[in-house]
Amino acid sequence: LWGGRRLNDDFSKGIDLYPLAETWECSAHPDGPSVAANGMFEGMPLDEILKQRPDFLGSRWRAGGTLPVLIKLIDAEKVLSIQVHPDDDYAREFENGQQGKEEMWYLLDCKEGASLYFGFREQISREEFGRRLSDGTITEVLNRVPVKKGDVFFIEAGIIHAIGEGIVVAEIQQNSNLTYRVHDFNRLGPDGKPRSLQLDKALAVTSLVPSKPQQQAAAGPVREQPGQFRVKPLVRCRRFSVDLVQVEAAYTHPVDPASFVSILCVEGAGTLRWKEESLSMQKGDSIFVPSDCEQVSLMGTGEYLFTYL
Repeated sequence: LWGGRRLNDDFSKGIDLYPLAETWECSAHPDGPSVAANGMFEGMPLDEILKQRPDFLGSRWRAGGTLPVLIKLIDAEKVLSIQVHPDDDYAREFENGQQGKEEMWYLLDCKEGASLYFGFREQISREEFGRRLSDGTITEVLNRVPVKKGDVFFIEAGIIHAIGEGIVVAEIQQNSNLTYRVHDFNRLGPDGKPRSLQLDKALAVTSLVPSKPQQQAAAGPVREQPGQFRVKPLVRCRRFSVDLVQVEAAYTHPVDPASFVSILCVEGAGTLRWKEESLSMQKGDSIFVPSDCEQVSLMGTGEYLFTYL
């Protein structure tokens, strides 16, 4: 309901849907696995590929051959529902053994004056939380954070949040589709009825302490070679690491045998080379690099999100 047109207009997705809210760019989740576009596994879902070749994930993660992350592009033409995600312990116990959900946002673009919701301004009681969920006043006690292109946010499980109107983000998260919706601004679904809310579960998992919006500074030292490339670490957490790689001419990335690398092109275009092969990349393209690839090189001018363990 809240999606727009920009994933088609700006990222050349060619998907005949409006609204188009999100695309799952690197996914092995059963609700929407990625499909290999070329190579020896062309046409196969990524989850099936990784069942055959769990070694592609690397030595840090071979839990049943399942990709531990899910990478999305999200276009919020309107504000999302206010929502919260459970942690691993709650999800295992109450959601049939699923993973919980921690995530990060990298703001690719936003309209002037855009903002998002992130946590509570002050601590509230569970009773007040429940009352505000019931009477629809929950946004009155949330942090509303002004944003700009290039901002980075890390959202731990239990932090109540929502992407605001006019924002396009790349989202890197745990491999989970668990979202508890608590407030939907009185919207009606396609069936003309209010969308479902998961208030009891949200009451159980939401952190009620004040949450300082975690607009991330660089998560480590910037590496650069003037005229060639610049690598800025965006997030380092126990679930994943994400770097922004800005290529002016050429960049070579050593692939650690301990982890796969997911590369998402968010601006510009270039050519990815490995061993004796190459692939062109443009804005919106996503490439999964197996852990045995040794190294990859990017030529051209563009910006890329590198995700790995």
